[in-house]
Amino acid sequence: FWVFLLQGIIQGQIIDAFAEKRNQDQYLREDLEKKCFVSSIDRFVFNAYPGEWEKRRGGRYAWQYLLYFTHLADKDEEEYNGLENEVSQAFEQGDVEFLPIEQLAARQ
Repeated sequence: FWVFLLQGIIQGQIIDAFAEKRNQDQYLREDLEKKCFVSSIDRFVFNAYPGEWEKRRGGRYAWQYLLYFTHLADKDEEEYNGLENEVSQAFEQGDVEFLPIEQLAARQ
């Protein structure tokens, strides 16, 4: 009797956990389709700037930042230029002020 009862409870917990995970993944996918991953700007703002959303859709633009951070990690710190030095120091300190959050260069 107890095995039957506990088995149902455990299966229910597992099903609920997977449903919650699926809902969270769906929310993240929808958010990625609605906003720029790097700047968090809504996709409809990009309508005024042809081609910009296509560059950023689905987080594609974020790969450029990842490649830049990889470049900084591979490069000798003594060879950094001013911008590389500032970004590297900010990144190491967990400061993200250098990222264009809520900013769009085409607007400026």
